[in-house]
Amino acid sequence: MSQVEILQRLIRCQSVTPKDDGAMNLVKTILEGIGFSVKIIHFGEGDERVLNLYAKFGNVGKNICFAGHVDVVPAGDGWSYDPFFGHVENGKLYGRGAVDMKGAIAAAIHAAGSIIKNRADITISFLLTGDEEGIAINGTKKMLNWLLQQNEKIDVCILGEPTSHTMLCDTIKVGARGSITFDLVVYGEQGHVAYEHLNPIDIMAQIALELTNYSFDDGDELFQDSNLEFTSLVSDSKAENLVPNVAMARFNVRFPISRTAANIAELVTNICKKCYNNVDLKWHSSGEAFLAEHAGISRVASDAIEAVMGFRPKINTFGGTSDARFIINHCKEVIELGLFTRMAHRVDEYAKISDIEKLSEIYLRILEFI
Repeated sequence: MSQVEILQRLIRCQSVTPKDDGAMNLVKTILEGIGFSVKIIHFGEGDERVLNLYAKFGNVGKNICFAGHVDVVPAGDGWSYDPFFGHVENGKLYGRGAVDMKGAIAAAIHAAGSIIKNRADITISFLLTGDEEGIAINGTKKMLNWLLQQNEKIDVCILGEPTSHTMLCDTIKVGARGSITFDLVVYGEQGHVAYEHLNPIDIMAQIALELTNYSFDDGDELFQDSNLEFTSLVSDSKAENLVPNVAMARFNVRFPISRTAANIAELVTNICKKCYNNVDLKWHSSGEAFLAEHAGISRVASDAIEAVMGFRPKINTFGGTSDARFIINHCKEVIELGLFTRMAHRVDEYAKISDIEKLSEIYLRILEFI
């Protein structure tokens, strides 16, 4: 089965988190057909029941694992083609998940099938979840603990998350900034708009200005510097002549390995309290910054990319978070390498067929070179 056929069949599974719609059983059937031993494990109950998969071929040398997710974000409106069909036109395959990240899964499956036709002296595994785009509590994190209980060890991990920017595989991602989200409530004084009051909207604006202008740190060649982005701002008195008594905001900070979530929380708290005392600030972190022990696998992947594409990629930690933040605690050699970041989560998401085929060839070269 070609990469395109695998991808089309995966896209036709409407696996919007945490729904599976047959995606895991499809992967199971394909992998078993090429010689893998496959187990599907679920965590959670009811509407939050998530299917996960671990598949393995061989038991010699290092266990090289392709990790990722079959779940996708909702399609949204405005598509030119059915987002769950896998329409092909002008060398492009359209569909939700084509880039993030069913395309990479299809490429990896095809690469694995190609190499095991001729080699028995290799160990390859797949660790796939249906809970990456959601709250991520019933997916990879729990599967890694399950693997420990089964005495299964992953030595090298390749996640097919989108990493390409201007050219296919021009970037290998070897870590990620940490992420911390804040919920801020500012309390003011309700009153008539014609008179002076402690307007919480004015106070929130002052705090927002202080936060967005604050320089937390400087980046380096591997890590971008911290950045803060507001994602929500709400306040409504329900009347045009009434000042509200409360304003609420949500914002996120991404931070490099030189910082911790607790450190960022302390800085943000001090900035807010300096502006105004009557605030309520809560925060939670989805992961600390990390840097993988990537020298070996990065060199192999760079050699593979050079062999197929004719250039050596950049190596950095730029972009968002992924399940690599969990995998790093169980496998120190972790990289992310996949299709184009600009198409992830977009309306009319697509991957070029030639890119899927080249990515599969790069994965195959990695397996050959490692």
